[in-house]
Amino acid sequence: MTMRKSVVFLLACAALAQALPAQTPPAQTPSRQELESEAVRSMRRIGSMSQLMVHLIYPTSNAVFYIETRTPTTDAEWGELEAKTLMFGEAANLLLMPDRIREPEEQWISDAQLLLAVGRAALRETRNRDVEALANLNDQLYQSCVSCHSHFRGGYGLRPG
Repeated sequence: MTMRKSVVFLLACAALAQALPAQTPPAQTPSRQELESEAVRSMRRIGSMSQLMVHLIYPTSNAVFYIETRTPTTDAEWGELEAKTLMFGEAANLLLMPDRIREPEEQWISDAQLLLAVGRAALRETRNRDVEALANLNDQLYQSCVSCHSHFRGGYGLRPG
């Protein structure tokens, strides 16, 4: 019930936000480039990198890693898998936020783009309900993880003393 109230409240706020600008015409409409530039400057992360990995990327990417043992059988399960593949694909965009990019910047962007590419493919194959194609993405997904971790997690792959 609380969720319904929240959704209704958000919809009412959105409707109000749409109506208010119509009351007073802007003096000058900003260009798309100006709007995008301002949006990028105002982006600020909420969670830490660890939180992003543990609560978002790991559980959603695991849906692809374990597709052959946790294969959806109902429309609801496929819908849940679609949400997960969408989420881990979009997580790559979160890695590209200006205040989250690490040095060397080119490597960070390259590694995030690997995750983005596999995320897009996973979403497409989920929508096609193609389990074999999803399973075939495992190597690509694994490589995107290993590449980033080997560059940005100190001691990654080393066995403890």
